[in-house]
Amino acid sequence: MHRYAMSAKRNLAGDSDDGSDRLRRHRGVLENLMDPDYGLLDQLLEIGALSRREVHEVKSERTFERRNTQIIEYVSKNKCLEKLILTLRNTNQTHITNYLTSDGGKLH
Repeated sequence: MHRYAMSAKRNLAGDSDDGSDRLRRHRGVLENLMDPDYGLLDQLLEIGALSRREVHEVKSERTFERRNTQIIEYVSKNKCLEKLILTLRNTNQTHITNYLTSDGGKLH
C-alpha cells in the first residue's frame, strides 16, 4: 500500500490502526445519534463489515440505542471503522462522519 494511503487510513481510524480508540472515546455519541434502521445495516452487510448473523443479532435488539451498541461492538471486533464511516456517509449521516473524522471536533 502506498505510504500516503496508509497515512490517510490511520488518520481516519484514529489512534490505532483499527479505530478502536476512537470508537471507545465516542461510543456515547454514536449510541445516541446513529440511525441503524434505514440502510445502515444493509450497507454494512453489503460491504462485508458485518456478517448476516451479526446483522440479524443487531436487528433483534429492541431499542435503537441497543442496536447501535451492538453495531459498535461488531465494528470494533471486526476492525472496520473505515467501513462504518463510509456507510454513515452513504446513508446521509454525515454529521456523525464529520464528528468521527475530526475526532469529536478536536484539532490535532
